[in-house]
Amino acid sequence: MYNENMEPKLINLDEWIVAGGGAVGENYFHKSDNSIVLKLSNPKISKERSLSEYETSKLAYELGIKCPKVYDFVSYENRFGMTFERILNKKSFAKAMSEDPSKVEFFAEWFAREAKEFHSFKGDSRLPSFVDKFHFLVENTKEFLSEKCRNRILKIIDDTPVEDHILHGDFHMGNCIFADDKFYWIDLGDLCVGNPIFDLGFLYFSSYYGNDDFIKSLYHMERSDIKKFFLHFVKMYYPNMSQEEAVMKIKPYACLAAVLYINFGHRLGPDLADCIKDVVGII
Repeated sequence: MYNENMEPKLINLDEWIVAGGGAVGENYFHKSDNSIVLKLSNPKISKERSLSEYETSKLAYELGIKCPKVYDFVSYENRFGMTFERILNKKSFAKAMSEDPSKVEFFAEWFAREAKEFHSFKGDSRLPSFVDKFHFLVENTKEFLSEKCRNRILKIIDDTPVEDHILHGDFHMGNCIFADDKFYWIDLGDLCVGNPIFDLGFLYFSSYYGNDDFIKSLYHMERSDIKKFFLHFVKMYYPNMSQEEAVMKIKPYACLAAVLYINFGHRLGPDLADCIKDVVGII
């Protein structure tokens, strides 16, 4: 959906100070303007991918999704990114729960309400189809997954009832923040359209799979508390379904998170392999 001819606004990195970083880049605060944040990708991230994230994030705000306002598409040397609204005094759900585990159920209920509101947005023609996107991503794992395994994953996707809702695309509690009781979705570069059950599979993955040390570093929580969060979430998201039934309904879609992360890292670690084998029976 991106405008490939858009030219980025050039920035002077001397005007910014590093606020934090991750696998794909860093965030910066402006030295003299505390109302904006710079998100700058590392040099391995293409202009096209950064521009797609910028335009998708901007569209999310325009559609009324609760997220920071997006300003400019920018570049510094061979790196691309965007500037957006800085949410002062923000805190992540995961950080808040790690500081007070007694509030896990409170945050799970809040997250479920916000998720249902998010998934109530009808699809937009400017956004890609989740199904089309994941057909490509599944086929892109052929170096790691057998044809039989890939076909089983595709069957999970294709057998899912077609629905026209906006999805986050990388849905988990690390991609939301709050400030003064106001909720915000973040990291919206994978926004797409499809059945909300696809999103919920990502939350299942982070609750039951993945390397324990990595999950703890990401969410600042013990696995037991993350599972407690998930189980209370599904009870709130599916109030007319038993908890066990809801969990089993979501579980098959956890393998889609593994597929996405294989594409991100271009490898099949034991944590991702365990998820796929558990869900589809083979690698």
